[in-house]
Parts: sequence; C-alpha cells; structure tokens
Amino acid sequence: MTNIGQKMKVYVVIVAGLMILFMIGYLTSPLQPQFLGLIVGLSLSFFNQWTTYSKTLIATNTTGEKRYSIFSYALAGFGFAIRISIVLFGVWLALVFPERLDLISVIIGLALMYFIIMADMLLEFGRKR
Repeated sequence: MTNIGQKMKVYVVIVAGLMILFMIGYLTSPLQPQFLGLIVGLSLSFFNQWTTYSKTLIATNTTGEKRYSIFSYALAGFGFAIRISIVLFGVWLALVFPERLDLISVIIGLALMYFIIMADMLLEFGRKR
C-alpha cells in the first residue's frame, strides 16, 4: 500500500493536469463562467484535501522528530470548521459574482476532488485483485 505522501503527490499531478485543461477551456471557450467555476471549486477542494493531509501528518508524528508550530496544531484542531468555511466561501463567491462564476460549476469543482479520490481507490483495489 502506498503511503499518504505518495498519494498526495499523485493528487497534485492530477489536479495540476485538470487545472491546465480548465484554463485552456477558460481561455478558448465562450463558457468562461463555467470553467472559472470549475477552477475555483477544484482549487478550494484541493486546499481542503491539503488541510486533511497536513492534519494527518501532524496526528501521525509520534516519533517527535519534527516539531510543528502552534499554527499547525490549530489548523489540525479546527480542520472541520476550516473545510466548511472554505466551501461556504466558494459558494459565496459564486453567489456574489454570478456573471463571472457559475454556481453549479463551483459545486462540481468542489466535488471533483472526491471523485478523484474514489477513482484512485477503485484503481488501487483493482490492482490488488
């Protein structure tokens, strides 16, 4: 089984590829609000994934070889509240700027990271069989 650091590197590559595709779509397509909504939603969702990753690193630091700051422990402690507020911020942006951001695209972008994680789990399960 791969460790969480390797999985996070794979997620970074996948998200970077999707962001490049969404940027190309934003620059070349007349559907700019939809692509910008996907970009905003995916970036906020990836930031949520990163906060979960950093919380996991802090929680599994049992050897004490690396010292974390108080901010890192606060980030880990308030992880759920931070993730919910990030999602609410993305939806708020889409509601305040409806001519620039499509609300449905922001929500799809927010959910896209979870589809990436599920696809990765299914592929890993298929490889083990």
